[in-house]
Parts: sequence; C-alpha cells; structure tokens
Amino acid sequence: MLVLFGIFLLIGMPMGFAMGLSAVLPLWYQGQVPLIQLPLRFFSGLDSFALMAVLLFILAGNLMNVGGITERIIAFARSLVGHLRGGLAQVNILTSVMFGTVNGAAMADTAAVGSMMIPSMAKEGYDRRFSVVVTAASSLIGPILPPSITAIIYATLTGVSIGKMFLAGIIPGLMVGGAMMALTWFLSPRYGWKPVGRASLRAVGSTFIGASPAIVMPVIIVGGIVSGVFTPTEAGAVAVLYGLVMAIISRRMNVRQFFEFTLESAKLTASALVILGGAGLFGWVLTREGFGFMIEDALLSISTDPVIVMLLILVALFIIGWFVEGTAAMIITVPTIAPIATGLGYDPLQFGMAMILMLLVGAVTPPVGVVALLACKIGKVEYASTFRLLYAYCAVVIFVVLCVAFVPSLTLWLPNVLMN
Repeated sequence: MLVLFGIFLLIGMPMGFAMGLSAVLPLWYQGQVPLIQLPLRFFSGLDSFALMAVLLFILAGNLMNVGGITERIIAFARSLVGHLRGGLAQVNILTSVMFGTVNGAAMADTAAVGSMMIPSMAKEGYDRRFSVVVTAASSLIGPILPPSITAIIYATLTGVSIGKMFLAGIIPGLMVGGAMMALTWFLSPRYGWKPVGRASLRAVGSTFIGASPAIVMPVIIVGGIVSGVFTPTEAGAVAVLYGLVMAIISRRMNVRQFFEFTLESAKLTASALVILGGAGLFGWVLTREGFGFMIEDALLSISTDPVIVMLLILVALFIIGWFVEGTAAMIITVPTIAPIATGLGYDPLQFGMAMILMLLVGAVTPPVGVVALLACKIGKVEYASTFRLLYAYCAVVIFVVLCVAFVPSLTLWLPNVLMN
C-alpha cells in the first residue's frame, strides 16, 4: 500500500485519490474485506460537525480580505514597526501575524501579503531574495495562531478541544513572529535596509482604526469559544457574518463577487475534505494492519527515553513536510504518531502544536518548500538563490519547535488558565 501511494504521488495523482486508491487496491486484492465497507470508512473520516468550521473560517477570511483589510493591516504594521531596523521586512512579519488571525492559511498569507510587500520592498531597495524569504517564512505564523485550519483538523483527528488548540497556538505563534523579527533585525543591514521615520501617535491611532476590523475578529472568535457563548463551528458562522458585514460596509463587494468567494471557499474546503476522506480510509487500513504498533516498536527499539523518541518523531515530521503538504501530512501521520507521543507522557495539545510547527517548517524548507516556491513566483526570484536565507529562518522556527516540544507551559498555560 505504501509503495502504491508513493507511485501515485510520483505520477501526479491528487493526494486524496492517491491515499484512497492505494488503500482500496490491496484490500481488493486480498479479498478479505467487503468493498461495501470502503465508502463507509471514507465517509466516517468526514462525519464531524467540527469540520464545518473549516469552510466557514476560509469564507470569513476571503470576505474580510475583500474589504481592503490587507492594505489596512500593512499600514498599521508600518506605523508600529516601520522605523525599526529592518523597516519593511519587520512590517512584513508583523502583517503576517495580524493577517494570520483573519485567514489561518500559509499559502493565502503568502499570496495576499507577498503580492503587496515584495514589490514595495524591492522599490525601497531591498534584495528581492530577502523579500521573498521573509514573506514565505512569516506566512507560517498564520496556521499557528487562531483560527487555525490545521488546529481544527488536528483536534478533529485526536478528539481534543478545538478551543484549547486555538489557545495553545497563541504563545508559539507570537514566539515565531518575535524570533523572525529578531533575525531580520540582525540580517537586514546587508540586504538593503534604509531607516525610515517614526510614525506619529496620530498616525498610529488612525491606522489602528482602519485595521481594527481584523484585530477585533480573533478577539470575538476566541473570546466566544473560551466563554462558552458558541462552539468553534458556530464561531465560524459568526466570523462569516462579521466578514460579510465588513465587506458590505466597505462597498467593495457585490452579489456576484459574494457568490465567487463562496464557490472558491467551497472548492478549497472540498479539496481538503477529499484528502481527509482518503486519509481516513488509508489510516483505517494502517490501523487494521497494526502499522502504529510497528512504528512504536521501531522507535522504542532505538530508545525508550521520551526526549529521544520525541526528537526522532520531529525529524521524521520534518522530512515528511518536505514532500507532503502540511494538512495532508498531518492527516496521514496523526492517527499513528499521536498515540505514541501521548503514551510517552506528552500532552496532546503540546504535541499537536509541535507537530503543526514542524510540518510547517517543511513547507518552506528546500528542496520542495511549496510556500517558498509560491513566494519566489510572486517575487520573480530563482528558488535556488533563496536557500541560504531560507535555512536561517527555518532554524529559528525549529528552535521554537524544540521549546514547544520540551516546555509544556508554552502551550498549556493559556488553555489551563482560560478553559479549565
């Protein structure tokens, strides 16, 4: 089955179909399982009320962005940190932090922020390679902060609270942003940085008012979930309503555009759910064949020390992230690896956030960093020329991953304080 899965990926078959078909063919060949069970197993991977939140948060992010929210976030970020060493590069990172609380997807962040910031940074004299790398690396912050689509999927697969997963991502997400800003401060003088004037308090206040819709949205979502006013799925519906009101007020959206945004969100969600359904079938076969126990035995044969085993798991996730998109990789690996980690004493929230972070690093790490490839396409830069800088930014994220993996309070303190 694993060989078939690799072959299907090499010939370019979509991820969901590759997983589903590579599970079906061996079962059909064995003849021990009635094939009528297969569509039931496929559907059972999708039969979750919480997964409705995926569509709703994607749609909410699209609606918020149509109101010119990206431009407003950039203006506010520039008024706050534009005068620091690194100037527009620091603005790029802070914009990703704020944009991530509206649309928790790395590719969306790269496309929306990169299309504006990369040309602006090039115009100010920044090296295009530096601009591309900062954009790609900072886009990883979005899937960490709430409302994170990857956190919803992990919580659905493991049964942990989505609200607690959202809260668990706040400190690690801010740590990644802070670490990247520190590295940018150090690197920027050699890549074209020029000092700019400090914004006045009046300018900061004005841009804050403009960006306030984006700032208020995550407060409403997380606050509502934590206080028990609504569930995560209902929070997605509230976010859609909020985004729709903002889009109408801005007068930048008509009925046709609303239909197009809804259709686009549905397509993105459907592609993710096909992957999730195929992974449900794929994971069921792995479980049926005892693959999880084989992996556990293999890891424990190397070492029974929880620290060593965790490091081995993180290295494996890092390599998987090179070749498989983060959400798909998580769907494949969580049912097998998460029980091993929890069995070694790691909290599911702590392990889930370390897992999300490590898979995200793979999305920008050469040789197959899909997010970095998109940023290079936007910036019209050769991918290979960015490797040296990419490794530097990946290193600071890996440092945060290790902190999250071995310092439980970074992920557990907020959920314990606010939701227990």
